[in-house]
Amino acid sequence: MTQDQAITTVWAALSQIPDPCHVLSGHDLSIIDLGLINAVTRDDSVINVSVTFTDPSCVFSYQIIMDMEDLAQSLDGVSEIRVVSDPYPLWTEDRLSDKAKTLFAHKRRLFAVDQPGASP
Repeated sequence: MTQDQAITTVWAALSQIPDPCHVLSGHDLSIIDLGLINAVTRDDSVINVSVTFTDPSCVFSYQIIMDMEDLAQSLDGVSEIRVVSDPYPLWTEDRLSDKAKTLFAHKRRLFAVDQPGASP
C-alpha cells in the first residue's frame, strides 16, 4: 500500500468513529464530521494523528483517543496509531462538516440560540 493509500484508508476509518457526545444525544456524527482531526501522517507502520477537541476539558477525549488507537488492529500494515492532542489550531464551528453544520443550525433554531431577542 502506498503512503497516499494508507493515509486515505486511515481518514476513512476515522470517519467511522462516532463522537460519543452526539451518540448520547441520538445523532450520527463522527469525529471527522466535527472537524477534530488536524492531520494524519505516516512513518513506516506508525500512523500519527493530530487532534483538536471542541473543548480542552472534553470528558470524552480519552474515549476518542482510545478509539483512534484501537484502529491500528484493523488496518493492514499499521502497527500503531499515535494520537497527539493539540490545542492549536483552535477548534471553531468552521471545521464542521456540512452534515454537522446542518444539525447545529437546526439546534440553534430549535432552542432560539443566536437569534435577536432570544434570552440567554
